Amino acid sequence: SVAIRRNKIPRKSLNYKTPLEVFLENVSGLNYF
Repeated sequence: SVAIRRNKIPRKSLNYKTPLEVFLENVSGLNYF
C-alpha cells in the first residue's frame, strides 16, 4: 500500500530515520515500563 511505501522513506524531520524506525523505537521503548 502507499502508506507502507511512504513509511520506508527517511524524513528530514525525523533525523533521516524512516517513520517505521521511529515508530518501532517508540514501541520498544514503551515495552520497558
